[in-house]
Amino acid sequence: MFAVTFQVDLGAKLSRSLLKSLSDLPGFVNFVALEDDEGHVTGICICEDLTTLNNVKQIVERWRLKAVPLSVSNVVAQKGL
Repeated sequence: MFAVTFQVDLGAKLSRSLLKSLSDLPGFVNFVALEDDEGHVTGICICEDLTTLNNVKQIVERWRLKAVPLSVSNVVAQKGL
């Protein structure tokens, strides 16, 4: 499995729309949006394979409103997804 993290300036409503776009992808596992006290949202998307990871990156690039580099990682441990 692979994970991609990114930051966007989206409200909760738009974050749910982004989630819908991501969850429609084959190989999608999970998406979590974390909002800080200033309203900035960090998204973490977990997917099964590199093909899905590349599709996630393309979708995220279309949604991003803030130039923060994507971070891609291998998932080394998870439970409860």
